[in-house]
Order: sequence, then structure tokens, then C-alpha cells
Amino acid sequence: MTTTDILVIAGGTAAAHLARSARVVLAEAEHAPGHHTTGRSAAIWIGACGPPDAQALARASRGLLFAPPAGFTGVPLARPRIVPRLAPADETDSDPCDAAPDEYDVALGIARAQQAREIEVRRVVRAWAGLRSVTPDRGLAIGQGRLPGLFWMAGQGGYGIQTSPAAGRLLVALVLKEAPEEAPLPVLGRLDPRSFPA
Repeated sequence: MTTTDILVIAGGTAAAHLARSARVVLAEAEHAPGHHTTGRSAAIWIGACGPPDAQALARASRGLLFAPPAGFTGVPLARPRIVPRLAPADETDSDPCDAAPDEYDVALGIARAQQAREIEVRRVVRAWAGLRSVTPDRGLAIGQGRLPGLFWMAGQGGYGIQTSPAAGRLLVALVLKEAPEEAPLPVLGRLDPRSFPA
């Protein structure tokens, strides 16, 4: 039987930081820690997108994404790009499934963009739909749960990649009972998983 100070489920990056000062067992549900199950290989970082907590964590994550420390990676994590993008950011309740974009929604988005911006859309390079985990207030849930020693990081709702560096550092600080960095402090109360009904 293995004994541990901390059990991390499906959160490989947090486990690496926690392992510096505690015995950690990683129960990773995917074949590689940090693997994105939808197969997306790109994301767009937008610091002013989403609820206030996602915006604060995205801004706090920008430094690592655009200027990682020396030796962190041999390839750039992010680069500035001009990307015309149409996204309704809609939410349709759904059971778990292999999500696909609705053809009507894609056509409606193109029609509205052409009308509003007087641009011609000649072709759709990529249409994508995905499932997002969300909390009742559509914000993130990061911190101690109702059970002692059970910590949550859930409800990224489509903002996981752009918030993950700061969200991961915040979770590690909370688990280790250290003072979190300043950036997410204004939204810390909104992140408390205990604020949601049981």
C-alpha cells in the first residue's frame, strides 16, 4: 500500500509543483499528464474574455505562456497572431458526447459577421464544438472543498489553457497553505468551491 501526503487526480502539472515539498501520488486519467482529450493543439489567449475570475487568471498566466523561464521548453508556448475568429460562446446543455458544430449555427455566425463587418466569408477553415465543464456561476472553482484535504480545480469552461499557469500556482499555494501570488487575490472569494450548493 502506498502512503502519500497529497493525491492528485487528473492534474499532472500541479503534481510536479507539489512534489517539491510533499509525497505526491498522481492518479492521472489520461495516458500522458496534461494531454488534452479533444486533441486541440492550439488555443487563443484573450485576457479580456470570460468571467472576471477567468480574466484575472488569464492575465496572471500571460508571462509564462509568452515568456517561459529559460530551460522550461525548447519551443515557444505562444506567439502573437492575428486570427479572425467567429465564436458564439454559446452554451447548450448536453450529455457527454462527441460534440460537433451545428451547421445552422455556423451559417448564422457567418451571416451575422458579414452583415456587421461588411466582409465576405469565402470558406470556413475550421468549425469546432466542444464540451465545457462549468460551475453554476460560470466561474472557476479552485480551492479546498467541503471535505478536509480535498481540493478542487474545476469549471474552466473553455478558459483552461489560458488560465492554467496562474490557476495551477494558486492551487499549489492553497494546498501547501502558502500565500497566493497577488494577481488572483481580487477574485479569490469567487473561486471557493464551497460557495456552491451541495
